[in-house]
Amino acid sequence: MVDTIHMNVEECSLVDPILECGPSLRHVHLCESNGSLLGTGHLDFAAVLRALDRIGYDRFASVKVYRGASLENAAPRSLRYLRRLHAGTPAPGGG
Repeated sequence: MVDTIHMNVEECSLVDPILECGPSLRHVHLCESNGSLLGTGHLDFAAVLRALDRIGYDRFASVKVYRGASLENAAPRSLRYLRRLHAGTPAPGGG
């Protein structure tokens, strides 16, 4: 498992741990550096998604938002943000 908020603190790269796990990666936690909506902090989620594509990751990912948004707000905005990034469309901060 990889978790972006912890990788941000403990690792020098968000991408290298994903590539090191390769096909053995089983779960991904996506969480912004500030714990709020994806795109409102400084993490490069586009690079994370590219790394996941590179290793052929096709399993689950969960999004953690524990500041600044309700579940009803965070879930659709997070999904919209990630879909835009994955499609290569510039994603405005916070979905």
